[in-house]
Amino acid sequence: PRTDETNYPNLVRWYDAMDDLVPSYSCRIKGDASSWRKVLTMAGFGNAGVPLDVSERMEEAQADESQALSEEEEEKEQKIWETYSKT
Repeated sequence: PRTDETNYPNLVRWYDAMDDLVPSYSCRIKGDASSWRKVLTMAGFGNAGVPLDVSERMEEAQADESQALSEEEEEKEQKIWETYSKT
């Protein structure tokens, strides 16, 4: 649901606002997709504790994570870090 604007528009806006306006969220609380995928695949019982449709999405996300950040994404992350590090 993190990026599913069709089904979860309010949730997507909330996550975007947290990323953009609350540097401590994106720098310390949110974590990264790779770490969360590892946690969720080891979380429970059967199917590594993850329903099949979620597991498939996590595999797709792993391929996306291996892509380098765009220049725009790098600049955005650097700006967030600079704001956070001043607090």
